Amino acid sequence: MMTQTFESRWFTLSLQVGLWLLLGLIVLRWRGAIPAWNDAPAENPMATSALPTSALNNLFASESWAFSGSAAGSLSPFATRHFIPTVASVAPPTTRKIELVYQGYSRAAAKPESVFLQTDNKMAVLPLGSRIAPELFLATVNARECTLTNNAAQTHRLKLNTKTVLEVSVK
Repeated sequence: MMTQTFESRWFTLSLQVGLWLLLGLIVLRWRGAIPAWNDAPAENPMATSALPTSALNNLFASESWAFSGSAAGSLSPFATRHFIPTVASVAPPTTRKIELVYQGYSRAAAKPESVFLQTDNKMAVLPLGSRIAPELFLATVNARECTLTNNAAQTHRLKLNTKTVLEVSVK
């Protein structure tokens, strides 16, 4: 039924006439003029709040609190003793680090070879086989490097005039 209405010549003709009439009225400004758009007045009265806020001042006053955190010997209401960690005893260190700088050696006919070794900013002249730290000994030496060894047969090579940091046991 709707299809027949839309395909009808009378419906199309009446729609055309109505649209042309509406367009004509708009062009001729029949039914008045376009309203003038003005800015809002500058003097706007302040908005008043409908919420009663006068009681809020008394709510946050320090006199209204039953508990005062500033009393002597009292804890803060935000502090707790529940999460205080237990203090674990710290074991003394079993190792320490030393800085070694190999600075050369000397060889004399009647004496054993002596090594010039700087340990923790102290200069020492030590013969081969001497103890530098607990369980650390001078093993071999040549013009470019010095070899250190320990009781477990681990070796450390010190290059000439190069700072080397070693971790040794403390006894």
